[in-house]
Order: sequence, then C-alpha cells, then structure tokens
Amino acid sequence: MLVGHAETPAHRMHLVFLFAVAIGCFAGAALNYFGAITHLLYVAILTIFGLVVLAMWWHARRYEQAQRIAVIFCAGAVFAILPLNWIFNQGLDGPSLMILVVVAGYAFGALVIRPWQRVLLMACFVIVPSALIGADYLWPGWTPTYASRELQAIDAAVTYYICVALQFALISGFFRRFRSEQRLIQEYAEQLRETSRLDSLTGLLNHGAFYSALDAAISSEQQPRHHCALVLYDLDHFKRINDSRGHLYGDETLRRFARLLEDTARTFGATAGRCGGEEFAVLLRPASSSTVQAMDDALRARCAAQPLAHGVIRVSGGVAFSSADTTIRWMERADEALYTAKTRGRDQTLFDPVAAADPGAIAEPMHELQRRVAAGS
Repeated sequence: MLVGHAETPAHRMHLVFLFAVAIGCFAGAALNYFGAITHLLYVAILTIFGLVVLAMWWHARRYEQAQRIAVIFCAGAVFAILPLNWIFNQGLDGPSLMILVVVAGYAFGALVIRPWQRVLLMACFVIVPSALIGADYLWPGWTPTYASRELQAIDAAVTYYICVALQFALISGFFRRFRSEQRLIQEYAEQLRETSRLDSLTGLLNHGAFYSALDAAISSEQQPRHHCALVLYDLDHFKRINDSRGHLYGDETLRRFARLLEDTARTFGATAGRCGGEEFAVLLRPASSSTVQAMDDALRARCAAQPLAHGVIRVSGGVAFSSADTTIRWMERADEALYTAKTRGRDQTLFDPVAAADPGAIAEPMHELQRRVAAGS
C-alpha cells in the first residue's frame, strides 16, 4: 500500500520519502498548534503542504510521474516551505536549516536529472538559505522568537526526530538501490562470462572454453584418463553446401547440427563444443567404446529424423581416448581418426588406432565394431 507497484528501489525510495514528509508536516503542524510555537497561519500552511505532498505521493505511485513529482516537491520545499518556515518558525534560531539539509540530500541523491539541472538545483539550495541567513544577520528580530527555552528545545527535538526518520527513509532507499544495482552487475558479469565461453552462431562452447574442458579432464584425479573420450565431428561436403546453397543455408546447417549435437550430448552427460568452422567436438566422461558408439548412433538417428530443406546432415567423426598425452596431442589423435574417416568415404566415425587404453577402440567404422562385439571377436 505504501509503495504501490514500485518497480525499482529508486521509485520505492521516492514514495517512502514523500509519505514520510507528509507525516512530518502533519506532526509539525500539530506541534506548532498545541505548543503555540508559531502563528496559526503557518499551522494551516504546513497542514496544506502536508496534504499536497500526500497527493504527490499518491500520484507518484504511478511510475511514469515519479521524477516529475520529485522535482515539483524539491522546488516547493526550497522556494515555499523553507522561506515560510524561516519566517514563521524563529528564523536562524529555528530548525529550518536542519530540514533543508534532509531535503537537499533527497534532491541530490534521488533525482535523475541532467548535469545543468543538477547545477541549478545546487545553486537554489545555496542561494535561498544564504539569503535568509543574510536577512537574519542584517535585520535582527524580523522573525518572531520563541516564547520560552522549553518551546525551543521541544521544537528542536521533534524536528530532529522527524529529520532522522526522513534520513532513515533515504538511506534505506539508497541501500536497496545499491544492493539491486550490485545484483544486476553480478548478473551482467555472469552473462558476459557465459557469453565469452559460447560460440555466437551455435551457442555451444567455443574453441577456448572446450579446450579448457579438455585440460580439466586430463588433470582431473576423479576420473582415470582412459575413461575420457574425445569425439571430433566434421560436416561432410560443407564447402559445397555453402557454395551451392548459400551461406545463410550453411549457417542454418551449423545451427541445426549444433542443436542436435547438444541434445545428444546432454542425454549422455557429455560436453559439446564448436572448435571452428564446421568442426565440432564432444567430451564424454566416463566413456567406453560402447558409450561412444551409442552416442554416435543417437546423433545420426536425430540427424536422419530432422533433415533440412536440402537433405540430411551427414558428418564424419574421429574418436580418441585420453592417455598420457597432452590436450593438443589428444586432439591431434582424434583429428587423425577423423581424417581417416573422411578419406574412407565420409559419413562414418572411426576410432583412433593407438587408443591402447581401450582395446576395443580400433580404426574401423562403428557399425563394424558393433558387429564384431556382437560376434564376440
């Protein structure tokens, strides 16, 4: 109810501060009336101003009017309420400057205005009180004095508590804004970190991020090296597709295959990436020749079930199990198996012949490996 449908911490701060000012005006009017501190005319003015600020608060609950209302409030406080409070409430002996400092904090911290407007606002908060102080110095006694020291102490104490409440509303709003903006910065930073790791066309891990995943797999002590498999895929005749069908169709081919590869990799708990051009990679851990085979079969089945306008996406693949090699050498062995698959007619996946850690991983098509495993060879 108090802040309505405030969409931002700044908007919430506007609303809380305006509502607190309205309550402060009513409290000040009551104090001045029952304590007989000022003229009844000022009591009426203070009450009316409180009602006006309450109306501002009500309308400021609509977000699009919040800034405009804040400017109107600051102008009214500087050019109307401060001079009237100064005149009716004992001038330099009264609490006017204390109130002005709080309003200035609100104006400088809450208003989102242009630089020249901020300079103008600052000038107003300097010139108006300076003129009033100068008038009090040049013409002593032009403002009424307190009837007693007790009334002066009561007025100062109540005004101080009201100002503290207004400052609390301001500072609470600033903290909310700070936390909100800090949270947004963290979210944007995380998005930037994530974006920097992804390929812009396909959304898969980019070359650097995928290599980091390979480095982590080799250095990990949780999984034996020979339980990690690297699969490289290269789209068959992609240059011909680009030249004959156009680059837009080529990009669509890359995006479609990337989506199918990511879906398949996720099913097997694997990590997929794009290593450049039409070359993609998958890291499986833990992995065996049968796991790789199952993943490759699932990927090719997905490609066959979801053809593009000019046919099914066909790929060649090469598999290498990690051994004592470096990441670069691991990638080279998978790439050699991939090259062999392309020279043997494409549209097939071959294992690296030197994957000694997995005796079943020999350089032959996967369907042939499946036949041999089924036959017990």
